[in-house]
Amino acid sequence: MNRSMQEVGRVLSVVAVLAVGVLSGASEVRAQEKGAGLAQQIQGSWVLVSMYNEQEGKRTEQFGSNPRGSLIFTPDGRFSSIHMRASLPKFASNSRVKGTAEENQAVVQGSSTLFGTYTVASDKEQTVNLHIEGSTFPNWDGSDQKRIMTVNGDELKVISTTATIGGTNYSVYKRATPVLASSEQSPPTSEQAKRIEAMVNKAAALAESQGKAAFSEFRKNDSEWWFGNTYLFAYDQNLNVLLNPAFPKREGTNPRGQKDANGKAFHDEFLRVVQTKGSGWVDYMFPKPGQTQLSQKWSYVKAVNIDGTPAIIGAGFYPE
Repeated sequence: MNRSMQEVGRVLSVVAVLAVGVLSGASEVRAQEKGAGLAQQIQGSWVLVSMYNEQEGKRTEQFGSNPRGSLIFTPDGRFSSIHMRASLPKFASNSRVKGTAEENQAVVQGSSTLFGTYTVASDKEQTVNLHIEGSTFPNWDGSDQKRIMTVNGDELKVISTTATIGGTNYSVYKRATPVLASSEQSPPTSEQAKRIEAMVNKAAALAESQGKAAFSEFRKNDSEWWFGNTYLFAYDQNLNVLLNPAFPKREGTNPRGQKDANGKAFHDEFLRVVQTKGSGWVDYMFPKPGQTQLSQKWSYVKAVNIDGTPAIIGAGFYPE
């Protein structure tokens, strides 16, 4: 082997840490939506479904017929990739650094990991550039690799024409199932949550009477409407963003269908809650103002009429 098992373990550990970080909300929330750019569509956590290699007319399942794997893209431009066979031999010594030659070979040939940064090279051509910072195939360290990626609903297909064993790899992934409990299972009951509810109810009354003219008050920082990491936001009935003082670039956009890193379409959930209940709580992953990393957030949303048009107004907090 060109690299010791210690080094392989180091790379595996780094990739695992990145994977756990993303799954637990350690990156900025971003979305997948119909019509969104490729960068938004691929962001999140994906589970490997199938993978095969084609070379000189021959098809090979290099990790077997039931491979395991994970592919993660964070909104701040980082990625991790883990692929392995359904089963790998256990080390008789019970020590990673004391494997036999056969055990080491089986693990190295039966697994592949890499991590680094990514950028979308072309939305039109659906190509993504991976800058590899570390890999269990050391020849790739520091290199740039191009992948063709297509997203259809919760399915991601990846084509790599530079496979580690030569030829072309074809991989299919499904979006990882959300791991966080839904908002209906455990709505918050803290004093902070009660304060948010009272603020949103008061803001709704003001918006009902003054319409969008009230937004100038809602935009004032260090006020009753925006303090710390708590701020008001508003959507129209089509989920067009009307107000978001903490993230003003979101105003005028439509996030319908967007999902957080755990696969939750939380904007759509806002709409569902107000249409079915009139008001309620929704939990999801979202960055704090001025930050890019994810944090769990609870938001209270309420149906309201703004200038005679049905809308949604809400605010949230980060229970940390």
